[in-house]
Amino acid sequence: RGFESTVFAYGQTGTGKTHTMEGSLSSPEFYGIIPRSAQAIFEHLKQPRYKEQRVTCSYLEIYNEELRDLLVDGGSHNSGSMVSSSPGRPGQHAGKLDIMEGKNG
Repeated sequence: RGFESTVFAYGQTGTGKTHTMEGSLSSPEFYGIIPRSAQAIFEHLKQPRYKEQRVTCSYLEIYNEELRDLLVDGGSHNSGSMVSSSPGRPGQHAGKLDIMEGKNG
């Protein structure tokens, strides 16, 4: 038993998708959707009725028909693992998409 959800941001380059999703961590009033959602989920899971929890997340980008895992270590925009979704090469793997898990999120 559990819940699944997806948040999908779509639009032209430079229209504020990343800012809307991430925001700024300098102050809670500037948090984007991701930090606000994570905070709400983990606050809710502190309730005693949740004896066991498992939270998984992925943070993906699709750009120029390439899927990039933004949680892969590396830091630079071009360092994420990619999976091609180009016509004629559907699902051809250029790397591995990682699922990050942690006891406290």
